[in-house]
Amino acid sequence: MRYEKIEDLPESLRNDLPDEAQEIYLEAYQKSWDSFKEEMGGDLGQEAVAHRDAMHAVKQEFVEDKEKGLWYRKGEEPEEEEEDEGLLSDLADAL
Repeated sequence: MRYEKIEDLPESLRNDLPDEAQEIYLEAYQKSWDSFKEEMGGDLGQEAVAHRDAMHAVKQEFVEDKEKGLWYRKGEEPEEEEEDEGLLSDLADAL
C-alpha cells in the first residue's frame, strides 16, 4: 500500500514518531515505493522494502529511547517528565 499523506500512515507510526519524523518517513517511503524494482527486493515485497528504507531515513535524524519508547532528534535529549511525588510532598509543601 502506498501512503499518500501522514494520515494514511499506520496508527502505530503516527503515535510513536514525532511529526517531523513522520514527514521524513512518508517522503522516504514514497520514494522507495516509486523506485522499487522487484529483482532488487529479494525476498522482500515492495511494502517491506519501502518501510525498511523509510525507517532507515528516520534513523538518520532521530533516535529511539527504547526504555521510554520515545523518539527524539539526534543530539537532543528527550524532555524529562516531572514526577508527581504524591500526597506527602503536597503536605510538606503546604507546611
